[in-house]
Amino acid sequence: MGGVTGRDARGRPLRMSGTLADVEAFHVLQEQLLAATRLASVGTLAAGLAHEINNPLSWMLANLDTAQELLATPAIDPAVARRHAELVGLLGEVLVGAERIAGIVRAMRSLGRPERAGQAQLVDVRGELLDAIKARGIHGEVSVKPLRDAAATQSTRPLADVAQWAHELRNA
Repeated sequence: MGGVTGRDARGRPLRMSGTLADVEAFHVLQEQLLAATRLASVGTLAAGLAHEINNPLSWMLANLDTAQELLATPAIDPAVARRHAELVGLLGEVLVGAERIAGIVRAMRSLGRPERAGQAQLVDVRGELLDAIKARGIHGEVSVKPLRDAAATQSTRPLADVAQWAHELRNA
């Protein structure tokens, strides 16, 4: 607030002029900015946690699938076959829990980057494929070669939802 008072020769006020500013709107905007900053910090934290959880979770899911497949092979001894069936059931329950965690991780990632959740991005097909192969527990030297010359194509990185792409490769 600022103002000027016009006075007569004896010092009595004759007129006043001034300005008033309503700072309430400013304070509301300041609080909204602070809340948005806090939310952005929570999103960044959630995305970082999701990334750290997702790496071992991917290995767990792949190994659970592999363990179920190995136990699904018929056993000659009936007692061993019953134990295999029990283990397959238990692994199925563990797999359901791990997939639930994967859903939570996806939600945490979208909280951290809401502008990119579910949107198409350039996918490094070779890198995603190698990661999926490693996650499946395939060891040794693995080579991924393109079917056609990369120089002949305009782009070797298609647009896709990267999380969905990785999920499909992991479950292929």
